[in-house]
Amino acid sequence: MEVYNEKGKVSTSVVVDVNSNEDDERTRLNSILVQLYIWVKITLCMAVTVVSLAGCAFTIYLFITSLLRGGDSQSVPYDHNTKPDETTLTYLTHFTEGAPEVTKSPTNDYPRLASADSETLKPVLESIRRQNQSLLALGCRPTPHKEKAVSLLSPKDRILDENFFPKDITIEKCDDVYSYCGVGKSVCVPAGNNTGKKAVTFWYYGREGTVIETRTFESDSDCECQ
Repeated sequence: MEVYNEKGKVSTSVVVDVNSNEDDERTRLNSILVQLYIWVKITLCMAVTVVSLAGCAFTIYLFITSLLRGGDSQSVPYDHNTKPDETTLTYLTHFTEGAPEVTKSPTNDYPRLASADSETLKPVLESIRRQNQSLLALGCRPTPHKEKAVSLLSPKDRILDENFFPKDITIEKCDDVYSYCGVGKSVCVPAGNNTGKKAVTFWYYGREGTVIETRTFESDSDCECQ
C-alpha cells in the first residue's frame, strides 16, 4: 500500500499483486495434492501386497492339507486284549461301515482276504506278505561274525610274535539280533547238540619258508529257539 500527499491533496492508491498471490496459493495447493496422491499410492500398494501374501499363504495351506489327507492310510484296529506272549495273528475278513472287521488265527502267518470288497487292500496285504517272508527267511541258524584273530588267540600263543595271516576270521554264532523265532518271547540260542568248535588255518613266513598252523576256537554249529 502506498500513500501520496501532493499540494494539500491526499490521494491513496492501493496496489495489490493479485496474480502473485494466486500463483502462491495454486502452488501450495498443487504441492498438497501431490503429497496426498503419493500417500494414497503407497497405501494402495501396501494393501495389494498384503492381500497377495495372504492369498499365497492360503494356497500353500490348501496344498499341504490336501497332501496330508491324501497320504493318510487306513490302519487295522489293534486288539488291546491280546497279551504280549500270544502268537496269534490277525487277518481281515470284510468291511462294515468302512472299517474292516478283525478276527484271529493262530495258524496263518499273514492277513488274507475273504471278500471281493477288499480289493483296495491287496497291495497292502502283499507288502505284509513280503515282510513276513523276509522275517521267516532269517530263521534260527548260526550266522558268521567277523572277529579279530588277536582277540581270540591266547596271550601266550607264539604265533602272536609272527606277522601271521589272516588278521580277521569268521566265527559262527547264534545271534538273536539276526534271527527270527516268531512272535513271542522265544530267542535264538545255541542248541543242546552244539559242537562249539571251529578250526582256523593261519600262515606266516618263517626262517625256513612258509609256516602253516591251525588253531581251534569256540563257534556255534547249531541253534534253536527257546
